[in-house]
Amino acid sequence: MNPIGENVKLNERPGTKRKRPDIILPIVTLVLITIGTVMIYSSSSILASEKFLDEYYFLKRQILYVLLGLGAMVIMSKFPYYYWKKVAYVGMFASIVLLSLLFVPGMGIKAGGATRWLSIGGFSFQVTEVVKVALVIFLAHYITKKIGHVKKFSRIFVVPLSVTAVVVCLVLFQPDFGTSVIIVMVAMIMFYLAGSRVLHLTMLASLFVPVAVVLVLNESYRVQRWLSFIDPWKDPTDSGFHIIQSFLSFGSGGTFGVGIGNGMQKLFYLPEPHTDFILSVIAEEGGFIGVTIV
Repeated sequence: MNPIGENVKLNERPGTKRKRPDIILPIVTLVLITIGTVMIYSSSSILASEKFLDEYYFLKRQILYVLLGLGAMVIMSKFPYYYWKKVAYVGMFASIVLLSLLFVPGMGIKAGGATRWLSIGGFSFQVTEVVKVALVIFLAHYITKKIGHVKKFSRIFVVPLSVTAVVVCLVLFQPDFGTSVIIVMVAMIMFYLAGSRVLHLTMLASLFVPVAVVLVLNESYRVQRWLSFIDPWKDPTDSGFHIIQSFLSFGSGGTFGVGIGNGMQKLFYLPEPHTDFILSVIAEEGGFIGVTIV
């Protein structure tokens, strides 16, 4: 039997001594959560005061989700990793169902030209965040089962790539090109770590890249984003405005930053300073050192 298979079997035996958790992982997680929470308040207080008449609006939401997330993390840590194989297929099926529900009138929430959020019973969430976790669990379980055939293309790639393709197509329909690319990259990395042939992965990449190029060229807004990224100063007041303001944030921060709370670009210059452009705020207020730490 292969070494990986033996390890899995040993870990499943009752009474097997569990290893101590890796302390580095929770420390890094807590540091990022702390930095994120501080910067959420710093970047959103003015916006929240203007929009919701409560400077702590986004901070309170963030703290609530932090507590929920930490609670979930503690609970999940009590389950040995191999328990999750029991929900691998169910989780993947549920993810596909949730992605499909986005297109049901009244359930999918459209914002910014895309339908990415699902509303169920007054609670809304971004489906792709659930899908990413479910896909990793599914791929890990499937590849482990087929680890003895990891060098054989038909035995290791066909089923997981078919499932991944269904997920990617549903995500593209939202549309969400960026998340689709991330999902494909995660799948490729997992195959690589499992020991798949580099030749097989190269062949797949040679197929994916042209498809990605075609998808970009077929949508004018994607082409415009690329052109704006290459030369934002060509249209500084419209398509290039966001990138230029982000550059100003990074440049203003210098090495050590202007200090937490003292940034200027978050004052209605940067769009979505507490979400999409929060790294720009960190760059301005924490400088090169702050960005490097993150």
